[in-house]
Amino acid sequence: MQKNNKKFIVVFGIGLSGESTLRYLIHKKFEVLVWDDDRHLREFIKKKYPKVLIKELKKIDWKNAAMIIVSPGIALNHTKLKEPLKFKIPIYRDLEIFIRDVDKKKVIAVTGTNGKSTTVSLIGHLLRKNQKKNIFVGGNIGKPLLDSLQKITYEKYVVELSSYQLESAPNFESYISILLNIREDHLDRYKFLNNYVKYKKRIFQNIGLNQFAIIGIDDSSSLKIYNELKISVKNLIPISTTKKLKKGISFINNKIIDNYFKNKIIDLSDNRLKVDIIN
Repeated sequence: MQKNNKKFIVVFGIGLSGESTLRYLIHKKFEVLVWDDDRHLREFIKKKYPKVLIKELKKIDWKNAAMIIVSPGIALNHTKLKEPLKFKIPIYRDLEIFIRDVDKKKVIAVTGTNGKSTTVSLIGHLLRKNQKKNIFVGGNIGKPLLDSLQKITYEKYVVELSSYQLESAPNFESYISILLNIREDHLDRYKFLNNYVKYKKRIFQNIGLNQFAIIGIDDSSSLKIYNELKISVKNLIPISTTKKLKKGISFINNKIIDNYFKNKIIDLSDNRLKVDIIN
């Protein structure tokens, strides 16, 4: 991410991802202003980062702001965001900063209502077993995204993404993007299921010819996204746990039926099973 010496960056919300964002911006020598509505968190930041300016959003000179990075836990319609919107300041999640600075060819991203954490943990485990030592597993699970860009250069980034993170990351893309499923969730935030679906779909928003989209099609919302993407996405792989797919990958009766890559059946009850990792 390019630095503009005439502009500062605002971080709103100092939870795990917010503090990680702050650390990263300090590491990159950006001028940073922070705010959190929680007085105890503001005091914590003041002690730990004495050179960082803590300033209420309504008192900021927004004409000199480059962007505001908002914690995923804060809704984008928060009343305090009216001021930066008035000045047309870009509002992002930490995911946007991450994807600007990472090698996108190394990113495997997973979203879905259920199973995200299990899936990213399993992918990370398989990659490490395949003699790849530096594998980052994090995002919405474990370490925040921007912690991965400060000290170690990783061979792969396996990231769990929530709908909140995907809300405002317009440049996001990854080498492999996975949508596991969509169920009714976070309706206190989104009110309607179609709003939630819209943000989940953004994991595929910038997918290119040499990238892969993997979608579980056992629910109606994910199936609809799959049918929409069939027109434009070259490497589109459907997966199912309820039916055998003619062109896709199925998991039925403890067997993986691969009718996409190799037209083979892998029996997971075989304790001698060896898994080949596609690099």
